[in-house]
Amino acid sequence: MSYTVGNLYAISDIGTILTYKKTDLPNAKYELLIGITGVGDLGGKRKEIVVTELHSKIQQVITGREETSTVTFDFNASNENLKRLNELKTKKDFMLLIANVCAYEFKGELSYSLEGVSADNAVKGKLTLSLNSKKEIIDLSNIGEKLEDTTKKLYEDAFR
Repeated sequence: MSYTVGNLYAISDIGTILTYKKTDLPNAKYELLIGITGVGDLGGKRKEIVVTELHSKIQQVITGREETSTVTFDFNASNENLKRLNELKTKKDFMLLIANVCAYEFKGELSYSLEGVSADNAVKGKLTLSLNSKKEIIDLSNIGEKLEDTTKKLYEDAFR
């Protein structure tokens, strides 16, 4: 959901979900992994490679590869979430849907940890995907076809 304020747009976090691919089959659908409470930085920086020639008075650089080493997600550390993460830690294919704006498909390794515990606070966890690849999807018109039925309903209900 996006809101217009003058010529500026703001994107709501409503409908942002993290999913995993249920099987390795080509037409496998994505299912909700766990509910998340936050998403870390998704933008990988590109390395600058210095290629300055000795005759040049200015430094010359070219853009290298995008660094996509890890993406982190915050979650509530419930028994159910921890059990689910432990069961699914061998999964390799994930997709993050950001509201109804865009999505990212990731291939990588899943790990998680608990954050510090203190009085009168919910226990939080940090889920990390160590990435092998990342692909941004801008056109979400057919995204429902990639989602398992209950996950599709959860995603669509966020925009009603």
